[in-house]
Amino acid sequence: YREAELRLLADMASDDVLCSALARSEDVFGRLGAAAGCSRDDAKRLVYMKIYSLGAVGKGSASFERAFAEGFGASLRWLKAQAERAARPGGSGFVSTLGGRLRKLAIGAGAPTDRARQLASALVQGSLADILKRAAVIAMRQLADLPLSSDSGGRSSPARLVLLVHDE
Repeated sequence: YREAELRLLADMASDDVLCSALARSEDVFGRLGAAAGCSRDDAKRLVYMKIYSLGAVGKGSASFERAFAEGFGASLRWLKAQAERAARPGGSGFVSTLGGRLRKLAIGAGAPTDRARQLASALVQGSLADILKRAAVIAMRQLADLPLSSDSGGRSSPARLVLLVHDE
């Protein structure tokens, strides 16, 4: 699950540079932080703020924008296209995750900003939730065939998935 949302963004944006860096287990946040003149933690925070359309606020944000654009331009262009898509009037007013779940986008005062944030959240985080739920179902089915332990009567109890947490 390491950098799962970032990996999904790279795939959705067809960002070959970011996909390649992640496939090599490169420290993407460290790379961006070094290029932007900010810490790895600040770079990570700014990346997720960018993904979820929360802007780039704080120390190093201007240099971060440049570093992000230079390093992973396809992802930045995709995020901007999604924000523009959300700001357009009309449309269905809904966004669909990769798993087909629909989310109604905000209407009214402040709607373009709220819609952009909701759109990015549904596309990236909502789609990742769909993927993780599907993976959990597959894992539960496979675990059911594995013995975990024997009870006092010599019967095997199946292994079980107890908890799945998706939190960034």
